[in-house]
Amino acid sequence: MPAEIKEGISMRYSVNGSMLIKYMDQPITMIGMFIRASPDGRSFSIQAPDDQVVNCTLADVLTEPLSGYIMVVGKSRGKHGIECDDYIQLPSDKFDLGTYNQAVTIIDSIPNPWR
Repeated sequence: MPAEIKEGISMRYSVNGSMLIKYMDQPITMIGMFIRASPDGRSFSIQAPDDQVVNCTLADVLTEPLSGYIMVVGKSRGKHGIECDDYIQLPSDKFDLGTYNQAVTIIDSIPNPWR
C-alpha cells in the first residue's frame, strides 16, 4: 500500500512496463516515448523504458498533440495498461530511458528504499 506522505498526497511507484502487474490498482508514474493516440482521443500508447508498449486510458479526450517523452501519472491496470490521471510532456527529446529503467528496477528491488 502507498505510504501517506501528507494528508491527501500519497506516494506513487515509478514503474516500467513489466512492473504494471505487480502494482495493479496502485498509484504509479511511468516515463515513456509517445507512439500514437487512438482515433477517438481517449487513449494513447507509449514505449515503456523496458521497451514494452503500454496503453494509457484517459478520462477526457486529448486536446493537444503529443510527441516525445511523456510522464504518465495514474493507476496501474496490470497488463491492460495505465488509467491516466494526468500526463506531462517532457520538454526535451534527450531523455535516457535506459538509465531511467535501471533506476526504476534498482529502486523496486529494495524492500523500502526510502528508509
